[in-house]
Amino acid sequence: MLHPRASTTLVVNGLEPHVAESHLLYVLQMLAVVKELRMPKERAASGGCNRGFAFVDLHSVEDATRVQQALDGSAMEAEAYTRPLLSST
Repeated sequence: MLHPRASTTLVVNGLEPHVAESHLLYVLQMLAVVKELRMPKERAASGGCNRGFAFVDLHSVEDATRVQQALDGSAMEAEAYTRPLLSST
């Protein structure tokens, strides 16, 4: 059963700094259709690496649940884990 406040947006945490956005997108697209991927980066003066997390927008709550279950605890060059981004409403 889905969480009553489940979301189509996931937060992927625990990414190693060198994980590229294109690599994460490739992995996610094997699991579901990705609407949008946002991976904040450090400033260029700091090397421009990712900040260890990303936001993933998917088409449905079911897709988000499937991706979350597949990635939780995965060793995608990190101890990656996901959680739904819940709205404050």
